[in-house]
Amino acid sequence: MVEANDVEMKPADESSAASSPEAEVKKDPDLLTIEDIREQVKQLEKAVYGKDHRYAFRVLRCLANTRRKLNTNVLRRLVQGYYTHSAKERTALEAFIIDDNDMEIEIDSKPVPSPKLRPARSEKPLIPEVDAYLHLLVLLRLVDLGKAGEARECSDLLLIKLKAYNRRSLDLVAARCYFYYARAYELDNKLEQIRPNLYARLRTATLRNDCEGQAVLINCLLRNYLHYNLYDQVGVFVDNFLILAKIFIPRSKHFRQINLCRRVLSRKLLVTTNGLVTCTIWAVSRLFN
Repeated sequence: MVEANDVEMKPADESSAASSPEAEVKKDPDLLTIEDIREQVKQLEKAVYGKDHRYAFRVLRCLANTRRKLNTNVLRRLVQGYYTHSAKERTALEAFIIDDNDMEIEIDSKPVPSPKLRPARSEKPLIPEVDAYLHLLVLLRLVDLGKAGEARECSDLLLIKLKAYNRRSLDLVAARCYFYYARAYELDNKLEQIRPNLYARLRTATLRNDCEGQAVLINCLLRNYLHYNLYDQVGVFVDNFLILAKIFIPRSKHFRQINLCRRVLSRKLLVTTNGLVTCTIWAVSRLFN
């Protein structure tokens, strides 16, 4: 006889099925990526308005992980969601978003709602740090797809944006942009064309005491010279850098960079008429690790 206070127990299989994670609705991975990038944008805004570079460092540390999650759908939603203030800028970036060849498109599937990134009719322009970061994500996707020509054009447009601003809060993002600007031209076998631009940006970074930009641009210039086996120019460049480092770069800043340049200069003495010995290549390759 069952008492009134007794509770009828459900079968074990029914209770486990109700609490299993498979029963929960899985989120779209593209939607999760967009939410992550939205949080990164908020971190960049904190770094600008709070004048705290640690938030920008935090975003850039996640760039490699974010880069692996990028695809056409994510980039298109980001551009359409953030560039509501300017149809011209939105169209310019959308032109560089190339469809993935292996992406399966379901025509009959219902569209997944995107998170609200900005007000639909917001006329307020993006801050330069966010604009450069979103542009960099588009450039990274082109580099990963091996689209050298499109990546070179996209990097040119990004460099034009960076030249228009003089903001210390933009230095960290700009340093990453400089590297992938050079990388896009390297993939297109046109590295010699950007040497004047790299020197101009290095001069500007030195005068503005932009240590991060100086470190990246010096490596890009060394890589540019070594790509064409211009070892004499490498020696002259390193000589000039060591002289300028005593004037413009504080002793506590980029000490490793100065030591590596000195190592390159010392190994250059081992250059023969037939080329560079193995130990020199090893020493210079340490600059890009």
